[in-house]
Amino acid sequence: MGLFYQLQEVAAARTISQRGVLLIGTAHGNNLSTLLRNPELAPLVGGVQAVTLGDVEARASNRGHKVRLERAGAATFVTLLELQQRNRWHLHMDVEQSVDIMLGSSSAATAAAGQQQRGGQQHARQSPNTQIRCKDAAGRLMAGAATFV
Repeated sequence: MGLFYQLQEVAAARTISQRGVLLIGTAHGNNLSTLLRNPELAPLVGGVQAVTLGDVEARASNRGHKVRLERAGAATFVTLLELQQRNRWHLHMDVEQSVDIMLGSSSAATAAAGQQQRGGQQHARQSPNTQIRCKDAAGRLMAGAATFV
């Protein structure tokens, strides 16, 4: 388990993760979007790159804008847990999908809309709010609510 402060530590974490080692770490930020805006920590969640689109694609998929932000690469972590308050968390089960949704990737946004075709009918996928109970290092029972994405 590590706390990421510097670019070298982020690079080391990416190397460890690529070799198949289970990695748990913490990074300071208010939420996933602040990690994306931090140039040193962004590689942990895939990073961001600007992509220039052709005229036809810009009109078709990006409301006429010629530049679109996309995830630059694979995320170091599969899952991300945002600690929003002392007893409230937000769990991103698929970091890459969450980043793609935040950046407005059309394929991820479509999937994230939570619409699934079942027998010709559309059903919205629910994000369940779940009570989580665990013990801290001192053995005290902790509980909180989690929202899964």
